[in-house]
Amino acid sequence: MCAAMDALSRAARARVAGLRASRAAGDWWLMPPAPDGHCFVEDHDPFGFAVPAIGLMLVFAVSRRVLGGIAVAAGRAVRGQGANQVDWSRFRDVSYFTVCHLALCALFVGAVGSEALGWLTDTGLLWAYEQPRLSAGMRAYYVIELAFTGESCIQMLLLLAADHSSRDVPMLIHHAATLLVMLAALRAGFVRVGAAVLFIHDATDLPIDAIRLCQSLCLTRSLYASVLATLASWAALRLYAFPRYIVASALLDTTHYFEVFDFLGVKVVWVGYVLYVLPLTCLVLLHYFWYGLIVLKAGRQLGLLPAVENKRKAA
Repeated sequence: MCAAMDALSRAARARVAGLRASRAAGDWWLMPPAPDGHCFVEDHDPFGFAVPAIGLMLVFAVSRRVLGGIAVAAGRAVRGQGANQVDWSRFRDVSYFTVCHLALCALFVGAVGSEALGWLTDTGLLWAYEQPRLSAGMRAYYVIELAFTGESCIQMLLLLAADHSSRDVPMLIHHAATLLVMLAALRAGFVRVGAAVLFIHDATDLPIDAIRLCQSLCLTRSLYASVLATLASWAALRLYAFPRYIVASALLDTTHYFEVFDFLGVKVVWVGYVLYVLPLTCLVLLHYFWYGLIVLKAGRQLGLLPAVENKRKAA
């Protein structure tokens, strides 16, 4: 028996034996039938997340209206005479996302933070074949993230249906891609990987939300602080932590799957391997590209770089 199999519990070895038998019977090719996935998480049922997530989507839909209305009223009071110069529809949406991103980050730290610290010292925990049962905090965090992202996608689709020139197309693509990654991680069993990716994105979206709010309210000093916070958080989390702790672990801490799933054949395992690593690698490349754009835009906002648009208009 291979070393990877020796390290598994009796229950996990029995699960692998069951997968081997069902694969030999031709029941599946790349993804085992639910609730099985590519890793063994005790009592994990990916479809068990559906009902609570759908219910919470309705809560988010109501919260969007309530929080947005409160934010617009407060923003008008702060802006005063310049209120007519603000796109309050955009301000309402950004305010809603700011509150949600802040709440989701706080939830992750409070409910998952202690477990996540273990991932920093041993990234192999993220990709282990046999993983411990999901804690109540982890389940709650993931369900809420599913509801938040799903409701955001539906809302943006409705906006695009009403206005084809809507500026929400890039955000729709972003949220749809996020939702796809979340669902794939949930189905395969790598919920902890999905949670780590979500936290990094939420935490780095917060200062960008702050930039947009400060621009609308003409809060110059806070705008400068938000720009610096964006540059620092992106450098620390998206440019360093994401490739260091998630992508590198996907490359280096997953070789045991070639032993656990040896009955699939090397080619099939490589297909699954690429399907996990390639999207994560693409995200890293996009992070570096977006960071370059953020640096250029920040330089113009801080007056360190010339305003290209103004030059074009002058020409």
